[in-house]
Amino acid sequence: MLYKEKILNALKNETNVINKMYLNELLINWNKVENAIAENNDSPISTMITAISAFTKILEAPKFKYNQEKKGGFNDDHCIFQASYLYDIVDVIINHAGINNDEEQGLLIRNNSFQTGFKLQRNSFTKNVDKPRYEILNSQKCLHVALEFEHSIKLISKKNHFKTKLYIPLICFYIEKVFTKRSAELIIQLKEDAAKLNQNAVVWAVTETIDKKYLDQFIDFEDFLFVLRPNKNENEFNELQPMVALNLLDKLTKFITKDDNAIEHILHYGCLDLIKSKNKVEDDDNTKKKRGRPPKDM
Repeated sequence: MLYKEKILNALKNETNVINKMYLNELLINWNKVENAIAENNDSPISTMITAISAFTKILEAPKFKYNQEKKGGFNDDHCIFQASYLYDIVDVIINHAGINNDEEQGLLIRNNSFQTGFKLQRNSFTKNVDKPRYEILNSQKCLHVALEFEHSIKLISKKNHFKTKLYIPLICFYIEKVFTKRSAELIIQLKEDAAKLNQNAVVWAVTETIDKKYLDQFIDFEDFLFVLRPNKNENEFNELQPMVALNLLDKLTKFITKDDNAIEHILHYGCLDLIKSKNKVEDDDNTKKKRGRPPKDM
């Protein structure tokens, strides 16, 4: 898991004895999170959320914050306080939905940027004609499910060509610990970048909390914003909510199993709600047949 990698890397580079002790303590507690997930196959998502929520409560202990007198603790931008465990949550949800790396299909789960295009590097006219150099344009870094392509660029008059990997995003996750006004701007840009390569790509925002100063600016984000730690009690520790993660799993599952023939069904029935109503009636009839009751007339 990404969060565990961050702790292990921090341990390698840490020279402060007190901080090493703190990092080892966090590592022991994070191993409990991983063990809890591994031991519960019946409800892994709920178990994971509950376990990580308990871990973050430990993380809020004052001793982990930098204390100049004690010469120990960590600054607010240290990796232990960053959103790595949110990436782990989303990664488990992706896998639980049935999406895994598949080299044969070129399907990959990546925590990186994807290419949005290319341009000529700034140069003189003569140099551009003689030896053009290309610059790859990239999106911001995000967790995403993508199709991998090999892309070749070649000037028609030249023999040499430039090869690069091209990743077409299918599903993108913008992940931030606190969703702010800046987050809103970045997710809009991410949606635009993804749409350049795939108009059917979806972008969902997963966050722990929201900066309430900008609530009125998040109205347009309600369909794709998932807040794992709703602020129910102002002055108390608010748990991460399993139902939010399960809702994300449900949306993801519906997206990847969406009926490709939906538009044909709409042409036949008029709208999706009528299709769902017909399917529900058929399911009810089948249930009644099994019980020996006559089906209801249509």
